[in-house]
Amino acid sequence: MAEEAAAHLLACAVEDALAWPGPTWLSPADPRDRDWLLSEFGAETISAPTPFPRPATCSHPNDVTATYRGANCGLILQQGENLGERINHVDGELRRRGRGFGGLVFVGTDCPGLDTAYLEQAARRLQRADAVLGPAGDGGVVLMGARDPWPDLSGLSWSTQDLFAELRGVCLDSGWSIATLDARRDVDTLQDLLGSDAALSGDRRRSRRDFADWLSAHRGALLARQHDGAVETRREAVS
Repeated sequence: MAEEAAAHLLACAVEDALAWPGPTWLSPADPRDRDWLLSEFGAETISAPTPFPRPATCSHPNDVTATYRGANCGLILQQGENLGERINHVDGELRRRGRGFGGLVFVGTDCPGLDTAYLEQAARRLQRADAVLGPAGDGGVVLMGARDPWPDLSGLSWSTQDLFAELRGVCLDSGWSIATLDARRDVDTLQDLLGSDAALSGDRRRSRRDFADWLSAHRGALLARQHDGAVETRREAVS
């Protein structure tokens, strides 16, 4: 069930990436994920991104692949021991390949509440600020962008509640101005997953509708798993 949830989150992120009207890159951490993306979307979709805005090819998608077949985006494999090193690597590679970009924005695959308006706001704020951060409700981040190359991020406490504060500190230490967006909820735990309804409610994008349908169909099983986990935790505390 965890793999199914992850697949739905990935579908949301890929839909957002391929719908963005500017240059876009997908950056998997594992070569197997890269191969899956190539097989799923095709080499004509995963190619060198155009430097100019491009529309989606379909206004009423049946699925993500059909919608964006013919759109294109880049593909770059992550390298590094932790997420900070991997972001530094991808950031450096993209800036080397695309000289003249006014900034780069990074988003993950765990925030189904992201939408085009949020990403556009980040791009606008980055025109005036050196960095833009989209905080997560749990102290992490759902979005991070910068006009210049990121400083060393390898020492940050990734996937913890301290990340936003530490990332903000790195920006301030570099003398950067920072724009902060509204917080969005990401999905790190089973409780987060069960609470995704608010972000998905009323969203007509295909990936979000599919995700909402899946959550509705599996809510009973997910709640049972959450209860079993809580019982096991209490047993460990008692023992």
